[in-house]
Amino acid sequence: IEIKPENELKEDKETTLAEDLESKAESGQGNSRLDRRMKRKQQREIAEITEKILSNPPGVANLPPLDATLPPLDAELDLPPLPALPPIGVDGVLPPLGNLPPIAGMPTPQREVSCTECSAKFTVKDMMLRKTNCPICSSVVNL
Repeated sequence: IEIKPENELKEDKETTLAEDLESKAESGQGNSRLDRRMKRKQQREIAEITEKILSNPPGVANLPPLDATLPPLDAELDLPPLPALPPIGVDGVLPPLGNLPPIAGMPTPQREVSCTECSAKFTVKDMMLRKTNCPICSSVVNL
C-alpha cells in the first residue's frame, strides 16, 4: 500500500469530487443547488482568467506593426456612387416600403382639427402641416 502525503490526498478527492459534480450537472441528475454551485464555480474560473489577462496585458513590443499603406486622413477616396433613391411624391408621400411589415402597435400619427369658419372637424395625418384647407368650406385653417 502506497501512502500519499495528506495534501496530495485532498487534491485527488477534490478533483474527483469536482469531476463527479460536473458530470452530474451535465447529465441533468443534479438539483438546483448543484446548478447554482456549478454556476458560481464557472464564474470564479472566468474571474481568474480575466484577472490573469488584465494583470499581464500585452506590451507594445508584442503587437504587430501597423500597416503603413493607409492613406492620410484628408486624402480623397474613390468611393462608389450612392444608389439612386426614388423621388418623394409631389404630395410629400413616401414611396411604398415594399415587403416590409408594418410596425406593430404603433398608431398612425394624426390629429383632429376643427375649422373656425364652419366648425367642421376633420383628421389631418401629416404632422408637418401648418396650414390646410377645410374639406367642407375650403377656407384656410391654421393648425
